[in-house]
Amino acid sequence: MRSLKSIILATAVFALFAGILLTGCMSTGEPASGSGSKAAASSGGKGKPDWIDNYPADPAYFIGIGATKTGDQAKDMESARAKALASLAAEISVQIKSEQTFVGREDTKGNNYESAESVINQTVSQNLKEIETADSFYSDKDGYWMYLRLNKKKWAELQAKEMAQINQRVLQLVTPVLENSSAGVAAKITALAKGWDLVASSPYSGLIQSKLDGEAGSLIDLLEKQMGKQLSTLTVSITPESIDTDPGRPVPVKVSVKSSSGSAPGPIYIGFALKDSKTAFADQIVTDDNGNFQGDVKLSDLPVGKNPTLARVNLKEFGVDETQVKMKLIIPEKDIWVNVNQINVDLVVKSSEGSELPSLYDSVKAIFSKKNLPFRIADRGGKKSRFTLTFTVYFTHFPKLNDADLSMTKAKAVISLMQDNDNLFSYETPENKDGGINWDQAHDRAAIRVFKDLDKNTDFVDAITRAFSFD
Repeated sequence: MRSLKSIILATAVFALFAGILLTGCMSTGEPASGSGSKAAASSGGKGKPDWIDNYPADPAYFIGIGATKTGDQAKDMESARAKALASLAAEISVQIKSEQTFVGREDTKGNNYESAESVINQTVSQNLKEIETADSFYSDKDGYWMYLRLNKKKWAELQAKEMAQINQRVLQLVTPVLENSSAGVAAKITALAKGWDLVASSPYSGLIQSKLDGEAGSLIDLLEKQMGKQLSTLTVSITPESIDTDPGRPVPVKVSVKSSSGSAPGPIYIGFALKDSKTAFADQIVTDDNGNFQGDVKLSDLPVGKNPTLARVNLKEFGVDETQVKMKLIIPEKDIWVNVNQINVDLVVKSSEGSELPSLYDSVKAIFSKKNLPFRIADRGGKKSRFTLTFTVYFTHFPKLNDADLSMTKAKAVISLMQDNDNLFSYETPENKDGGINWDQAHDRAAIRVFKDLDKNTDFVDAITRAFSFD
């Protein structure tokens, strides 16, 4: 049984075919065939033809009949022709559905992917030339009628010719590369991907039969099998397999890709990503023609902790979308572990006058203790870190009108991250106002408001996280 998607496909094909035919044929402005008068165009004055009341049946032709009556003969002729073309296209669409001309194929997720909108324009243009005006009729009483037809044998010949042309183009593209002993695996996969695109973007993706590398079958299936065959020859190795690093620091690695086929792999793209997100690569490298790479990989997007990571061949760089192919491709990959350490950072909280504010230290530390950050606030009294995070709090007092008034103040913080003597990051918060029974209480309460707002500021957290980069 054909799926709903297949029916939608054929309907879409009809819509596109009818649209192109309508545009092409209406633009010709051809008059009704034969010679006739206003009373009976192309009917020789013999009156209304039988095909108007009795729809003609001819197994050798697709038939389309259209009629319009507005009183304007010239406009009616164009409109009747357009309707006849739509009727003709509808009959062709019915045959497409009944004969299952468009063979449904599914990707690895079970989705149909043949594209109805990609019906080949060249074939449609050729069909325009083959459409015949079998008869036409006009009268003031009945309006304008148009009878068009298309030879079914010619239609089939055009389809067969188009499939043969696609097959020839694909084989001319793929075969020389596959038979070239010096061609690398990368070049072969790239050629196969280009051939696959030619077939998959045509309306004949599952119909074209061919022979490739000594095997006969559906051309698109043969191309996918060859992709799988080439990929199966590759193995990936990474040194070291267990990496210990700091956040944002590039990781030095050696990558080797070997092919059991005996030929050089060619430039192979390897993407690095967390194991549960294979398509979201944190970074990517490309090997030389012999499959070797030695250099840095940027894994700054990996979270703190021990991360199971994949080094995986990136097929998209060869033009292959693995979600679209029907065959499940086994993609070469290598498991590695990347342990991202948290960096210890010393925290200083002080006023603008330089005196430390121990009462606010815990409030600031709490901002960073509950987030997954590349750093942690070091314990006080421990080994001094190369990194220092300084919160300098500035207070602006409001004048008191009398001694009984609350002490009111505004507070803001200027935050800086230092590595040794280098300033890595600076940020100034908005001001917050609060009060208390004395200036110390007012200071604490206004500063805590600043810190609470800062805790909700995701832009600040992202920015200070990015500061821990050592590229």
